[in-house]
Amino acid sequence: MRERRQAAAFSTRLCWAWIVTVFLNTQCHLAATVRGGPQAFVAPLARSAAGVPRQHIVSRAREAPLPLSPVVVPVAKDVHPCRARGELSMSKYSVGARDRLVACVPYILPTLDLRSFASFVFLKFPVAGQIFFTLTGPFMPLYSAPFVSFIIFIALSILSRNQPIGSFQPNFSRFVRFSMQQALLLNIYEIAGNFVLGLVTYLPVKIALTNFLFFFIGGCIIYSFISNVIGELPDQIPLVSAQAEQSIGPN
Repeated sequence: MRERRQAAAFSTRLCWAWIVTVFLNTQCHLAATVRGGPQAFVAPLARSAAGVPRQHIVSRAREAPLPLSPVVVPVAKDVHPCRARGELSMSKYSVGARDRLVACVPYILPTLDLRSFASFVFLKFPVAGQIFFTLTGPFMPLYSAPFVSFIIFIALSILSRNQPIGSFQPNFSRFVRFSMQQALLLNIYEIAGNFVLGLVTYLPVKIALTNFLFFFIGGCIIYSFISNVIGELPDQIPLVSAQAEQSIGPN
């Protein structure tokens, strides 16, 4: 029994000695690599094989100062996919006042159609309804004429791609054409929302869906208006902005 304990103690010491040796070798090789590259990494192994004591190698590695070199760490920026490709990089200092004003005009189309989702909200907040109809009132007679909304929709779809209309060749900037296409997509979502609401018969679900469409599309319109006024591209709307960028094409 005593001999087994002695053998176990000897094995434990041997194991710890092996671990310490491996640790010292690792520290020595790491320091050599930082100082001199791959050649310095191999050099300690060659000296050790020639009979140079390990303690000498470790002491030299510890005594040698490590060079301080700047480390460049790449930082990933949260960039919109459209801006990452450099296709829609617009600065508020490079967009003129004319383009800012023209870019706001297409959003009148989805703003007028927003009234179809506003019944429950305006019923609870009459003041909001008065403000809405006051702002959109001047456009209501023209918009109520037959086929006017459809004609405006087709015209914006053509103008957003700079396609010629007869002898007229439009030449709008990409900033303006992006807003045209995004306003069209918001109007399409309104048409689809009206279709879905016509299929819903359960009143609580219909109220919730109507209010959601009103606040979502209304928020998108307000965001786009403000962005255009300050000269920033309104390309942060989920899904809608990416579809608008693809629709207007590469030029």
